[in-house]
Amino acid sequence: MISRIEASLDADRPTAIIFSCIQRDGDGWEAIRGFTCGGFSCETLDGWGFLLPLNETGSLIAAGIADEEFCAGCKNPTMDYFGSNDEYREHQSAYSAYLAKHGLTVNSVHLKSLRQATYPIDATRQNMDVLLGPGRASRMPIGDDLVLILGHNCD
Repeated sequence: MISRIEASLDADRPTAIIFSCIQRDGDGWEAIRGFTCGGFSCETLDGWGFLLPLNETGSLIAAGIADEEFCAGCKNPTMDYFGSNDEYREHQSAYSAYLAKHGLTVNSVHLKSLRQATYPIDATRQNMDVLLGPGRASRMPIGDDLVLILGHNCD
């Protein structure tokens, strides 16, 4: 049986999840095993995800993130791979600025997990209001987890 997260990814659109590396039980949590990310480095993501029902604004922001619009002004305009630590820092800075432009945040710890196909956002009520709509996150399992926008890896 295909999971709701897998079905969303198969629909060829970016998918937003609350991500946890600790097993979560309860309605809506699904195992994520071997999600390919990191560009040509072909890393994998394992953990637990809770699918987020993005509103129209959230869907547009997620599409821009997954299309790596934030890289447009960078020396390397894609996250397929990084030629240097300087390029990685440039992408991190551009990503943070892109989120801020849309009223979203990512802290320095979560920002370190930025890879092609996995784009982190802090799981705060303010960010959820932007992505889902005001008040729609009241029953979401928000804690120390993060939101990940899942896109397609270039490999």
